[in-house]
Amino acid sequence: MIWEIEEKEDVMWYTSDVCKLKLKESENKINIWLNYKGYNIIMSMGMWGFDEEVSERGIKYDIGGDSMEEWYFILEKKNLRLFVDLVYFFIKEHNADKMININLGIKKWS
Repeated sequence: MIWEIEEKEDVMWYTSDVCKLKLKESENKINIWLNYKGYNIIMSMGMWGFDEEVSERGIKYDIGGDSMEEWYFILEKKNLRLFVDLVYFFIKEHNADKMININLGIKKWS
């Protein structure tokens, strides 16, 4: 199993051997924050081709957040399982350590 899933109040936590995701539902959308070794690598993932891999599977998503440090994915709830697995395999198959930007450290993760 890729993910250990834990629900606490209104937050779902997906934990794997490569990253941790925080999920919050909002209407029929899911907001997903990504923590890779204490860093938000969403911008770097986009630069490394993550968008193309997601688009090939017909999933549409947006990015929310006021600054890159706070960016998160926004997608339809029906695409959740495939999307989080794509995140996992993208990080696993690429050298995600090279995606780390020291200026994008996660300050608060709760």
